Amino acid sequence: MITRSVFNSFNTDCKKFYKKEFDTAQGRTFGIATVGSPTSFKASILQFCVDALKHRLELSNGE
Repeated sequence: MITRSVFNSFNTDCKKFYKKEFDTAQGRTFGIATVGSPTSFKASILQFCVDALKHRLELSNGE
């Protein structure tokens, strides 16, 4: 079960991620490849957010 505070923290983390400037010279940032279609980039961002939520939930459960 996701608590309100965990959700708010997760939401804030994702907003911070979206605000980061992209390294256009390298074509990537934070290990997320921008090469390919915009759809794959959106999927990468979504996967990043899902992984961050999983990690935060594991920490809140003491794992």
